[in-house]
Amino acid sequence: MRTEERGGQPPDRLMSALETIAATARDGAGHRAAARALVLAADLTADDRLRARRLRRAAVDAHLSGDEPLARELLARADDKELDEDDTDPRLHASYAYAAAGHTGIARVAVSCSLSELRARGSVRHLPAALAVAAFVELQEGRLDAALRLGGEGLLLSGLVQDDVAGQRARHVLATVEAIRSGTALSDADVLEAHVRTGWRPSEEKIAELMRRARAATDPLPAAVAARSVALVVGEDRYAEWFEAALRHHAGIRCPFELGRTRLAYGERLRRSGLRVRARAQLLAALDIFGGLAAAPWSARAEAELSATAAEPGRDAGHGLTPQESHVARAVATGQTNREVAAALFLSSKTVEFHLGNIYRKLGVRNRTQLAQRYRRAS
Repeated sequence: MRTEERGGQPPDRLMSALETIAATARDGAGHRAAARALVLAADLTADDRLRARRLRRAAVDAHLSGDEPLARELLARADDKELDEDDTDPRLHASYAYAAAGHTGIARVAVSCSLSELRARGSVRHLPAALAVAAFVELQEGRLDAALRLGGEGLLLSGLVQDDVAGQRARHVLATVEAIRSGTALSDADVLEAHVRTGWRPSEEKIAELMRRARAATDPLPAAVAARSVALVVGEDRYAEWFEAALRHHAGIRCPFELGRTRLAYGERLRRSGLRVRARAQLLAALDIFGGLAAAPWSARAEAELSATAAEPGRDAGHGLTPQESHVARAVATGQTNREVAAALFLSSKTVEFHLGNIYRKLGVRNRTQLAQRYRRAS
């Protein structure tokens, strides 16, 4: 039951205090406590839009605390009224914002509910908006084929119903997938990296500005990208701590392309610092990610860096093995299982199986025993 003061006005001071408690809880007791505080504030709110906004924020905190059932319940409570045909489902706005911040799990829940209801009702008017947001969520999670399919459908329908915003979002998704798979620049962070690769070094003032932005970033994905940008430009004694900070931000979200870019950049700097073993771990992880995304130019960059880290460059070149295939072949030849190889090289078991098939074909062997014998003779 919602509480109101005399005159029908909600207790603004109390709601403000609860929001302050929620913000403080995120730094202390955690997201579960923040969600409870925001739910209390929502229950005190008479305005439907403000109440829904607080419930959606509580849903994000519930999701981050690991309580998916509560997150779903709060999203349902936030949008429990029937929408007019001219109203855009507020879950779509929330889902897009969550995905942009890196909270793709809660974004998927929100957009899936909206998309299912729109299809069931046959509501063509808002279907392009839902499709465009769903495509963006798929893009953020690295499911590029699904992003292309949903984005294409959304773009087609947006023209029919004259939804310019949905059309712009769908085109953005399609263009980003093309950019990922062609290796072209995407953002200011790409421009910065391109400058760094040419040998450009920013001024101390510029570095300080990048650090301020990174420390001020609150959402995990922007924070990860900002930390990576700092790591690219600081000196030898500081880049590792900024890359590690970026990886910590990545750890709580699923945005594989940006994670792959962070690992690639980290591996490149480690190699240039002479830390080849540590560099290989990062580069192999990046290569595995880019391979799963079919991002050929990015895979090629990781392959080139791996070639430069090889302890015995060119040993397998006569057989046409890629650097990653060489690492897998040598590990298997020592008697490791596919699962052990996958764990050691930061790959999936399916990726190891795929590489083994190529290795057998290129080396003219039929099984692991013959592969081991081949490498023993070479030694």
